[in-house]
Amino acid sequence: MTIDLAKHASSTTRQKSAEGLIISDHTFDLAKFKGELIFTGKGTRGLVIKNAKDIEIKFQDCVIDNAGTGVVIKFDGRTERVKVNGTNTTKLYGKAGNSQSQMIYFVGTWNDIEVCGFFIDQRRDNKTGTTVTGACCQTQGVLSSTHNLGMVHWHDMVLMNCGDEGFYNNHFQNDGGYCQGKELIVENCRVLGCGRDPFQHWGFDKVTYRGCYGENGNKEADKNHFSCFSLNGDTEELLIENCDFKNVAQLIYCGVPSKNATIKALIRNVTYEQGTHAGSRANQACYLKGPGVYRFENCYINAPAVIYGAFTADGCSVEVSKNCTVSAPKLFRDAFNGGSYEQITPDPVITKTVGEITIQTTKTWDGLETVQYFLPSGQELKP
Repeated sequence: MTIDLAKHASSTTRQKSAEGLIISDHTFDLAKFKGELIFTGKGTRGLVIKNAKDIEIKFQDCVIDNAGTGVVIKFDGRTERVKVNGTNTTKLYGKAGNSQSQMIYFVGTWNDIEVCGFFIDQRRDNKTGTTVTGACCQTQGVLSSTHNLGMVHWHDMVLMNCGDEGFYNNHFQNDGGYCQGKELIVENCRVLGCGRDPFQHWGFDKVTYRGCYGENGNKEADKNHFSCFSLNGDTEELLIENCDFKNVAQLIYCGVPSKNATIKALIRNVTYEQGTHAGSRANQACYLKGPGVYRFENCYINAPAVIYGAFTADGCSVEVSKNCTVSAPKLFRDAFNGGSYEQITPDPVITKTVGEITIQTTKTWDGLETVQYFLPSGQELKP
């Protein structure tokens, strides 16, 4: 089924419920729907999609330019094993100013979701003060002791002028009955201006950020809440690789330590330019909480405005490879709660080349046999 948002906006041509899809105004209930669902055309109101299960929902050549301040695309009810695909042809625009709610928002009970292919401009006014908006893309925590969020995968998206966080995954407080997720993957996503952390997560066992980019330099919604990555709660495996950030107060901030897990984190091939927009949290470039180990490999960290040091270890071990380039007034801040630092020698690079060799066997008249090995150049290989 294809729904043209421009036609649907008109009460005289609004598409009726069909094929098990229940439509009420701009709410679409998929509890009994089976088949393909495509949104197209231009709309000026937010959508509510309920009870999506085992389906790919496509937005094809679609523009939603929100005239109000409500959520632009909201998933509610029970959402399970769903892919939301902007097909790299869809643009979402929030209401200009500082009152736009989330642009893509998962609430209710959900698990195993994939979102990709959207260009989103939340239209926050980055030159004015504190906002009251929601994060640009958010998954809300599920209050359940038995549920598991499964995998969450965001990829190939551009976010601009975000009100609060760019990506805010599994929001919950104090672990009070909220469930964990198995894995969070964020790949090839760009966040260009936001009021708070470009990337923040809570409560996933395994987390990967790969190929992401972020920059800010504008006024922050919360002067005490801005880092490229904000990490919170019970993550056992963390990988941040091939990412690039500019003009952000901090690279990493661990807000809530793991209560039930020991983290093993690898940060590699990351470029971070603090820039002139240091903000008031520039005590360090990386504030890291344990228990566990954070290892940095082949990173470039330029943090001239830090007050205490490039790295702070709070109850964890921080390993910085000698192949990292770090520019800061001091490399390590005095550790907290038994934290420690180590500068490590990078592993050697081993290159293997597969080629042909000639094996020459010589046997004399009296039965003595010798074996020789020659490279194509004629050079003999000897033990």
